[in-house]
Amino acid sequence: MVVLAVIAAVLAALLLIPLGVSGEAGTEGMSLSAHIGPVKLRILPLKKKSGAELPEKAGSSGTEPRKKKGLPKFIGELTPERIFAYIGVASRAFGRLRRKLRIDSFRLWYQASSDDPSRAAMTYGAACAAVETAMAALRTAFDVRDSDVRVSVDFTGGGQRVLTGGRLTIRIWQLLYVGAASAVDFIKTEKRLRDNKKHDSERNDSNGKPGRRYDGKDHVEDKGNGGRQHDSGNAYNNA
Repeated sequence: MVVLAVIAAVLAALLLIPLGVSGEAGTEGMSLSAHIGPVKLRILPLKKKSGAELPEKAGSSGTEPRKKKGLPKFIGELTPERIFAYIGVASRAFGRLRRKLRIDSFRLWYQASSDDPSRAAMTYGAACAAVETAMAALRTAFDVRDSDVRVSVDFTGGGQRVLTGGRLTIRIWQLLYVGAASAVDFIKTEKRLRDNKKHDSERNDSNGKPGRRYDGKDHVEDKGNGGRQHDSGNAYNNA
C-alpha cells in the first residue's frame, strides 16, 4: 500500500507540472522561451555557431529528394464534407485548449510618435481605443491573471515603439485531457463520415436493381402478351 501511495503521489505531481511559453516581441527584437516547471529553455534568439558550415541545398549531394508521403491510412479522401468536418473538430479542440490555457502575465507597451502634434494625438487616441477593445476580447477568451498595458505619446517625433509579451501556462493533465477529448472527437467524426459514405454507396447500388412490388416479389416484362407478370409466372391481366 505504501508503494502504491508513493507511485500515485509521484504521478499526481507529474500531472500537475506546468508547461509554459514566454516571449517578447517589439521594435528591439524578439525572444521566446519554453518552460517545464522551473526549467527554462531558450528558443529564440538562436545562438550563433562559430565556424559552422551552411547546410547543403536539397539535391546538391547527388541523392534523390525524398518523396512526399500521402495522408495516413486512417484518414479518408479529403472531400469537401470531410474538410468541413475536420474544421469543426479543430474548432472544438481549440475551444477546449482555450479554456485550459492561462495567461500568467501579459504586457503591451505602445508609444505613438510624430512631430505633428495633431497627428500624434489622433494616433494616440486610435491606439487607446484599439487596445481597450483588444484587451476586453482577450479577457473574455482567456484566463488573464496579470496585465500591464501602457499607451503613451511622443510629440518630438522620436519614433514609435512597441513592446508586447507574456507567458502562457497549461498543466500536463490539462494538456492530456485536451488531447484525449480531441482524439475521441476525431474518431467519432471519422466513423460518421465513413458510415455516411457506406450508406450512400449501398443506396446507389440498390438503385440499379429491378423494382419490387408491395408484396416483395420482383416483376419482369412479359414479352409474350405485352403485359407485366410476377416472377411466379402469374400475369397481371388474364383478359
